[in-house]
Amino acid sequence: IVDAFLDEEKQTFEYLGIPIDSVVELRIDSSPIASAIKAIYDEQMENYRKLQPDTKDGPQFKYTELNKGIEEQRKKLNEPQRAYQEYLKALDKWSAEEAKISGNNDAVGSIAYFKKQLADLEKLPAALAELRVKRETILVDIYREKKKLQSFHEKYYEEAQKFLNNHQLATKEPFKVTFNVSMTESGFSDKFLEFIHQGRAGPFMGGEGGSNAIKNILDSTDFESESAVLEFTKKLFDKMVTHEGRDIQVQSQLLQGVTVQEVYNYVYSLEYLSPIYNLQWDGKDLEQLSPGERGNLLLIFYLLVDQDDIPLVIDQPEENLDNQTVYGTLVPCIKEAKKRRQIIMVTHNPNLAVVCDAEQIICAEMQKDNGNAVNYISGSIEDPIINGKIVDILEGTRPAFDKRNDKYLVRGTAPNARIPSD
Repeated sequence: IVDAFLDEEKQTFEYLGIPIDSVVELRIDSSPIASAIKAIYDEQMENYRKLQPDTKDGPQFKYTELNKGIEEQRKKLNEPQRAYQEYLKALDKWSAEEAKISGNNDAVGSIAYFKKQLADLEKLPAALAELRVKRETILVDIYREKKKLQSFHEKYYEEAQKFLNNHQLATKEPFKVTFNVSMTESGFSDKFLEFIHQGRAGPFMGGEGGSNAIKNILDSTDFESESAVLEFTKKLFDKMVTHEGRDIQVQSQLLQGVTVQEVYNYVYSLEYLSPIYNLQWDGKDLEQLSPGERGNLLLIFYLLVDQDDIPLVIDQPEENLDNQTVYGTLVPCIKEAKKRRQIIMVTHNPNLAVVCDAEQIICAEMQKDNGNAVNYISGSIEDPIINGKIVDILEGTRPAFDKRNDKYLVRGTAPNARIPSD
């Protein structure tokens, strides 16, 4: 407003020649406003102070104190209810702990779990007995299947045995060839010891000692008997759980990574038992025979039982055989076989060629003075050259025959009588 007045009257004051500031002076006194503002500020600060929680004469402090009093009164009034609520909380917590301790059959460490374990322990002997019966039943079933296979083998070779029994040569005393199919154990000891830790205490530790322990059990078992096989498994594991008068665990004797189940599965599977077909001579298996007896047995099998008519080549059949066996067993079989098939025989014993009545003889002679060249001469026994070779090889030339003839000349015979050489 002042500025507008000054602008409006400026010309007038200039016209009169009067300085305008000598007539008009604007002065503003703000002290009353400042005083008022200060008073308001002081009042606000006082109110702020009174509103602070720690100002005792302030409403906030009084309000807080009043609430404390109210809360104290409320606590006094609700103490039974509060105590009851606390009781309910404690009861819930105790019930939860009780439920946790009581638990159930699947809660490991709970009372119910241990009760179930104890109950199962009481049932364990009966359950184990039942499982053992089941295990033995399975073993018997496996064994009987193997026996069926054995019966099949016996039936299969029955005709061969009948042929031998009814053959005219079989009635002779020296002829004792039979077929036999037996339930035979093979490889059990080696396989079983593969499960055993040889450095841990047990009845089958110690290499040779463990092998001998198993061998004793095997040797005392007749695997032809079902009950004996069951007894074998019982002996094996009875021995395995006792060592030097104390009980031991099967697992403690096994190699790392081998389970008890693997051991039991192997023993009760009977995979080490098989029906084995055997040729026998005079009641002895092929493995028990001497090399000569073994060769003789196999020759008899091929000469008599094998009904094929293709030529049969035999190399030195007399090797490892005594003369009695050659004469009593081998020669009759060769003579019988040559009725239906060609027999080609290599021998250092001309006796065989003669007594087997060979149709053709080939005499091989090495000529050392001619670079070890081999010369062959062939012909029948009646051929003079062949006959001479037989005599030379058989008895060491004709003079040897004559000397023997003179030596064994029967008293009372006519002069110059000869004893037949065969």
